[in-house]
Amino acid sequence: MADHDRSSSPASGSPRDSKAFNDVVTPPHLESPERTAHIAAVEKRLKRKMDLQLVPLCLMIYLLSFLDRTNIGQARLNGLEKDLNMSKDGKDYRIALTVLYVPYILFEIPSNLVLKKIGPSIWIPSLLVAWGLVSTLQGIVHDKTGLYINRAFLGFTEAGVLPALALYLTFFYKPHELNLRQALYFSGASLSAFWMLPNDITKLWWVTPEEAELARTRMLPAPEKPVEGGLEAAGDKVADRDVLGATRATAVVDQQEKHEVTGSYVLSEVKRTLLDPLVLLFAASGYAYATLLYSAAFFSPTIIKAMDKYTVIQSQLLSCPPTAAAFIVSVAVAFASDRYKWRYPFAVGCIILAIIGTSVAYTAIDPKIRYGGLIILTCGTYSIPPIGISWMLNNTASHYKRATSIALYIVFTNCGGITSTWLFNNNEAPRFERGFLVNLCLCCAAIVLVTVAELLMVMETKKRKAGKRDHRVTELQAKGWSDAHIKDYLGDRHPQFEYTL
Repeated sequence: MADHDRSSSPASGSPRDSKAFNDVVTPPHLESPERTAHIAAVEKRLKRKMDLQLVPLCLMIYLLSFLDRTNIGQARLNGLEKDLNMSKDGKDYRIALTVLYVPYILFEIPSNLVLKKIGPSIWIPSLLVAWGLVSTLQGIVHDKTGLYINRAFLGFTEAGVLPALALYLTFFYKPHELNLRQALYFSGASLSAFWMLPNDITKLWWVTPEEAELARTRMLPAPEKPVEGGLEAAGDKVADRDVLGATRATAVVDQQEKHEVTGSYVLSEVKRTLLDPLVLLFAASGYAYATLLYSAAFFSPTIIKAMDKYTVIQSQLLSCPPTAAAFIVSVAVAFASDRYKWRYPFAVGCIILAIIGTSVAYTAIDPKIRYGGLIILTCGTYSIPPIGISWMLNNTASHYKRATSIALYIVFTNCGGITSTWLFNNNEAPRFERGFLVNLCLCCAAIVLVTVAELLMVMETKKRKAGKRDHRVTELQAKGWSDAHIKDYLGDRHPQFEYTL
């Protein structure tokens, strides 16, 4: 580790005398007002190009990923269990849901760790091809054993998709531009209900081939930096590109590319992540509200149908308004969170919204009121994950800790997916008392967890401003380490690192 981070010349000065950890240091020859204005114009133009090219691509990828996971809920309404000779009590169906998440949980962290090594331009399209093939093979499933096997392989091939997309956008956007972009592509989950409408699904094997084909056609070369893949603004000089690159969320760890990253260093970052109380608090909160998210995604058609004995087509149609409203609310909340550079109140507000909706859907007798509660809880649950993802990414460094932490966060959310599959039994319809009460308790727990995380960050920020963490830097400076290598090594432990509250 020491050989990896050591510099030939010592760094000097107090840790609080230099620019803040998250600041962009502009070369002296670029500090003139004219150059600053030019750089701002180039950055704006470049960001517009990224928004038009990267965000729609990520949205389509995640839409298909989410659809492949949750379309089984729609297929169930159309006779899946009867066609595959599954048990009438729903146990076999829930097993099919559960086996998807086991490989998800096992492979998400390793997948994110190899992303930087292989490169997103290769890794993400490879995941698309693999899961497209598995999705196509679902068309030949004719019994429950085949369904279990197919769902397990689907989990294996899709495991790296969401962690990779979340991490991928940090290569291009500033920390306080991430939440809106995460919300825009995550909205693909809420758009999945509309995707199902024109398919007139009657059998499981009609659910996936169209998606698999589209997944393969979306294999576009993914740029790995703002100046690759056609994203470079014409006429921009190398100096401009350097400054633009420095504004990215990953800028503070890009120095790692300039020297060898050893396996022991990566493992130490993984261990540091798994033992970080802040990361664990965020991850646990992700589990708590993801349980409700997956509950709504998997079982809202069944809940709607059970409310007033709706037909299959009516249930599918009524699944769309909640997700349409969720898209609008999610984007609006993300925009405000980025605008004010504050995550906590928006996260808590969305969780409270989910609690209100869940309470209404559970306690109301009138089917129309229950449906209104479903709309409210869907707006809350779909708005929380983009905040949680960007919050985790904003508060972790270096690259390998960030990659591990976001993958761990999504591992916990997928554990929520496993929990949700066993909360709603057919014999509990239409009240689903157990499922609603468990979700209410978990949402309350999520508020406690994010509040504790917020308090920890506030207290740590006060200690850093008081100079109580400066020794972390001075001890390494005494060993001859440069400022850049100290930042790489300490990451978010650096006294100049600023938390996003």
